[in-house]
Amino acid sequence: MASLIEPGSLLISMPSMLDPNFMHTVVLLVDHTPMGAYGLVVNRQLGADLGGLMSDRTSSTFPVYCGGPVETQTLQFVHRLPQLISGGTRLGQDLYLGGSIEAMLGVVEEEGVGADLRVLLGSSGWGGGQLVNELQTGSWRQAPPDADSVFKAGSAESIWRAILGGLDAEGEQLSHLPPDVRWN
Repeated sequence: MASLIEPGSLLISMPSMLDPNFMHTVVLLVDHTPMGAYGLVVNRQLGADLGGLMSDRTSSTFPVYCGGPVETQTLQFVHRLPQLISGGTRLGQDLYLGGSIEAMLGVVEEEGVGADLRVLLGSSGWGGGQLVNELQTGSWRQAPPDADSVFKAGSAESIWRAILGGLDAEGEQLSHLPPDVRWN
């Protein structure tokens, strides 16, 4: 299974995932090695904006997402704008991590371009073998790299339901379960 876990893949939490940090989340996998894995939750807005976090550099009200429960002082971004933001690391077709901070700040000021950019605070991490184990025990479903899913608009739950429901017939059924499966 480890060979299928590649950067740019999406991890969709299963309805049985009751950890509040990951319940109804979609995680963009950034790195996976025998030593561990690292990713970014892409569907949960933080309730803060870029100007509030970087007031010395911008007054932008561009929304910031919660990338996960660790490294909560680290601001990162993913985008599909390599022509506007240089220096990013390619995670998949039309999907990049990071790049020039100055260019990113310029993009948030441009009308209509922000739909191709996610700014995230924090990250998600797994120790060596942990993610493989969680995939094998059914805590997560994996989806191939898909930039459209990373930048999907909507509430955290509606994005999660749409991506899970789009996987296959089983995902479609699971996407209709209540927020806590114990409610069934």
